[in-house]
Amino acid sequence: MKKIYLLLLVMCFTGVCGTANAAYHHMGEADSPKFQEAYPDLAGTKLDSCTLCHRGGSYVDSSNKTRTLGTCQWCHYSYGYDASGDIKETLNSYGNDYVNAGRSTGAFASIESKDSDGDTYTNKQEIAALAFPGDPDDNPGKIPAPRIVYSLDEIKNNLPLHKEFLLLNTNRSGDFYAEYEGVPLYDLLIDAGMDEASTTGIAAYSPDGFSYVYDLNPGGKSYYVKGTYPQASFYYDADADKANGGWCDYSAPSCKGRNQGDNITVDGGLKLILAYARDGAELEQGYLDAENKLNGEGTFRTVPPQLVPGPPDQLSTAANQNVIWPYDKDADHNAGFSERTVVAIRIEPLPEGTADFNWYEGGWGYVDDKKVIIYGNLKNGNISGTVKDALTQSPIEKATIAADKGGYSARTDAAGAFTIPGVVVGSYTLTVSASGYQTKTASVTVAQDETEIADFSLSAGGGTTCPVESVAGADKGLLALLRSYRDRVLAQSSLGKQYTALYYIHAAEMTRLAVFSENIRSKMAAALCAVAPSISSSLQGSGLSLNAAQRHKIMDCIQAVKKAASPRLKAAIAQFEKDLDDGTLATGINSTIK
Repeated sequence: MKKIYLLLLVMCFTGVCGTANAAYHHMGEADSPKFQEAYPDLAGTKLDSCTLCHRGGSYVDSSNKTRTLGTCQWCHYSYGYDASGDIKETLNSYGNDYVNAGRSTGAFASIESKDSDGDTYTNKQEIAALAFPGDPDDNPGKIPAPRIVYSLDEIKNNLPLHKEFLLLNTNRSGDFYAEYEGVPLYDLLIDAGMDEASTTGIAAYSPDGFSYVYDLNPGGKSYYVKGTYPQASFYYDADADKANGGWCDYSAPSCKGRNQGDNITVDGGLKLILAYARDGAELEQGYLDAENKLNGEGTFRTVPPQLVPGPPDQLSTAANQNVIWPYDKDADHNAGFSERTVVAIRIEPLPEGTADFNWYEGGWGYVDDKKVIIYGNLKNGNISGTVKDALTQSPIEKATIAADKGGYSARTDAAGAFTIPGVVVGSYTLTVSASGYQTKTASVTVAQDETEIADFSLSAGGGTTCPVESVAGADKGLLALLRSYRDRVLAQSSLGKQYTALYYIHAAEMTRLAVFSENIRSKMAAALCAVAPSISSSLQGSGLSLNAAQRHKIMDCIQAVKKAASPRLKAAIAQFEKDLDDGTLATGINSTIK
């Protein structure tokens, strides 16, 4: 498997010349390719997903509570994993119009003049604005709440690490001790631009719709974000140990060496954290099981310590309560307020006139991409500008503007104008690209309640069809290195030439994915930086050699590209994998990896 990641990366980059949500390509699903054929420049955008044509729904559960489900869960609930239901029951108004128009590539164009969702905007206007034409609450007139998106890597690399050993005390699902690591939630929110003075609360959401609300400061009845929690003690009893038939799991490596009554010492004190690892391993990503219920913890989980430290009491459902710590309904069952698979954190209050983030629909994409969005009461401003042809000064429509962080992006309208509202205060690098023009970058600084103007003039030349140039920018040394590998290694064999040609066929799509998706762009950049030393050494005759860290970066890049790729690009990668598995590729380009 070491070969596949390097050679797939070579295929993506060495022919050198966005939260975007990938389409959910089910087995046999035929509509995503039709959408991409009708709107090729929208591949990999939020519209390239099930939510374009499908809707969520709600039902009353056995406890007489109404459960609201997003697109994915509603389809699984009403249509079923076994496809026993009626798929038409999951369609939104746009999806119905598309089906009634013939469910073909041409059907999309034929319904552009309609207003499927009745929000006064035509389907064409909504698609141009990257708004769902089947959702009346998502339209060009809605201003999104101020927000910023963090990837797991950004949090791990740029924010303080906090480790804490603690008890997660449940009512009935089983107590356990563990050491979680992550970022103090308060530190994350401050970094995200929280307007602390006017914040009234913080809510964490999972994509299945469950949420918990935390206080900002201590002193109330809820778990709080700012400050430390009381020191706790370690409680152990042999009869309570799950290994002996009890109810508390003491199997975590972090329990080793601890004894009943020991004080639990945590550097910096116990805090409410947004965790991403447990006992040294990344949290298992959340997923829906066969019963449409959320399993797993990650990518992110809020972990609140106990407000009132106490022992792991017996399960509420246990028949035997004649134990050392019988169930106590008044005990601090902090596990019940620990939100699993957090995809969105809302800081109250939302600014007046702004739209809420729809975590029911957008949430699962954040799980897949290992990201979390912070939104609401943030110090923010806007970025506006125009994109024009440098020679003629004519406006350039459908140019893409993407920031280097935060998940911000926009496309220009027919007048070449764009606006990115709700950008957290700070400095950003914008990358602008358009078909047939050279990519251009510029630095901007966003101030609170101000609009930063960023106007661009692009020169014709087609530089934007090169993924590396869209990622590496002005790093001429890196470009020269990769081109040298192309000319001195790949060009020396017929198969190498074949894959170089394949690169050029798909370069435009890979460039579009890199420019529009901050996740793909950052992973491409990380992979390039990681593999460059090995390529340089191979050109000196030493052969290719990858360490575990390099392979990990390359694997992340390839998986991100495959997830958002069109069927044609996926098919090309599949053929590449086949050639690799049967040895055709290694033999064809005379390459080995130590």
